[in-house]
Amino acid sequence: MIYLNEYNTQFNYGKGNGKGGGIPLSYSAVRKCMQELKRQFSGKSIGLPLIGSGLARGNESLIKEIIEEELQGEDVTIVIFKPGVKIDLKTIKENENR
Repeated sequence: MIYLNEYNTQFNYGKGNGKGGGIPLSYSAVRKCMQELKRQFSGKSIGLPLIGSGLARGNESLIKEIIEEELQGEDVTIVIFKPGVKIDLKTIKENENR
């Protein structure tokens, strides 16, 4: 089964900086998103990026800390995306079958 979730952690994206000149990210919204992920998918394998650390320019260490705190005890994989790095889906599928 495939689950697709979208969580709104940014505000005013594409309209300059966030409120008061800060970053367009709410750390409390990231925390709430992680709580909701745990509520919906506890006991499942969870893979996610460092939500809010890319375009919203959030602090990666703080976001990782929030993920670890809120998803403590869960099977979590944090996926780091690197621009220009291609992912070979055939290789991924072969590794899944091992």
